Amino acid sequence: MDQLAAQLQSVGIAATVANHTQWSSVADDIVAKYRAGQRGPIVLVGHSLGADAVMSMAAYLGQMGVPVALVVPFDGTDSHVATANVARVLNLYKNQSVRISRGPGFRGELTNYFVRDPNVNHFNIDKSAALHSIVIRKIRSIGSAVARPRGHQTPSNAVPAAGASTNS
Repeated sequence: MDQLAAQLQSVGIAATVANHTQWSSVADDIVAKYRAGQRGPIVLVGHSLGADAVMSMAAYLGQMGVPVALVVPFDGTDSHVATANVARVLNLYKNQSVRISRGPGFRGELTNYFVRDPNVNHFNIDKSAALHSIVIRKIRSIGSAVARPRGHQTPSNAVPAAGASTNS
């Protein structure tokens, strides 16, 4: 995630890295900034337990009335639902039993991408240059990020699954 944050910063996108255990304090900071008038797009990226944390963070932000532009979970450890306040979810995964589904009120873009590359696994998915490139392009397409916990990259050889930000 540090590599991805450095790449984002090098192209002028604000990036903050935090451990998945800190998600609630990071979310509270985002809420405070939002209420203070900082209304730029919020992007959350996380890997493994961090992927689970960014999904929890997005749900919490929804309860606080804060919209989230993009959530990118990298190979989370549990399935989650996308909440109504989230505009886009790009779920990058290797574990075929873990998916993101549409929650009540979610009307955004939901993509579950299975990473087929045999050289990419749970432990290195967040370091994939190809996935970093995809994530950076996706973020740039929505604007600069206001807050961003660390996350994993998007696979270049990913394919959509049928039916479809934090350190760890």
